[in-house]
Amino acid sequence: MQSATCFNKECSAKVKLCELILRKYAKVINESETKTIGQIKSMVNPDDLSLASFISEFREDAYNYDKNFLEVLRKIFEFIQKEFTYIELDIELNYWLSSKEIITNKIGDDEDLAMFLCNVARALGNKDCFVIMSELSNLTLHSFVLITIGEKNYILDPCQNHKFEQFSGSREEVIQKYTFKQAHIKNFVSMFNDVEYKQFLSE
Repeated sequence: MQSATCFNKECSAKVKLCELILRKYAKVINESETKTIGQIKSMVNPDDLSLASFISEFREDAYNYDKNFLEVLRKIFEFIQKEFTYIELDIELNYWLSSKEIITNKIGDDEDLAMFLCNVARALGNKDCFVIMSELSNLTLHSFVLITIGEKNYILDPCQNHKFEQFSGSREEVIQKYTFKQAHIKNFVSMFNDVEYKQFLSE
């Protein structure tokens, strides 16, 4: 019992030290992690080898986009929800995790997990999938995926437990339906994938 207490105390101290270091050097990290629009787009990389290996666990060799895309994406989305941990930092840090880092550690913030899911959808053949950075009604920023499959739009947010179809319909409908911690979408700040980047003027 004593060893477990010491272990927990040591872990708590290490976390506290790491947080202190991050706060102290946040400015340096943010400056070094600043990216151009081209570099941001390149973070959505459907050709990543680690990503291909991850997807192969869910996709049959005879995969066909029209027949199998929705089913495979649903499986991977539900796996991310269950097995990956969403971390919400209270330190203002600009950092970008690669697909390999996310797969290895099964962890990420909202933008990391949204980019990872967008990578998955793009690698599976979808051409209308974007990472959305939004401002919510509680004035916080939050990222998720906006994807069109056939005639239907979906917002998929791996940071929360929601059904695959919960935020689906027309684009206007999904924007109205979506909530995160009871906050609604106020406006879009930016949207991007590996091909396109768009920034919106704040209202």
